[in-house]
Amino acid sequence: MAPIAAEPLAGRLAVVTGATRGIGLAVSRRLVEAGARPALVARSAEQVRRLAAELGAGAAPGDVSSPRAGAEVGGR
Repeated sequence: MAPIAAEPLAGRLAVVTGATRGIGLAVSRRLVEAGARPALVARSAEQVRRLAAELGAGAAPGDVSSPRAGAEVGGR
């Protein structure tokens, strides 16, 4: 991948759903490289907390496909 300019997203907050796998994981890592402060959302509480600790990000376990997603994720 091409290098990212000197933290173009410094201080910005980003919410990443599906953060522990696939595209969500790749996006989470790139956002941290770019200086953003991602809030990682995933169904597996253990995995999302572990990844958040590794990346220095926030963790919000929850299922955004659920009708109660706002209460599950937003209440954190």
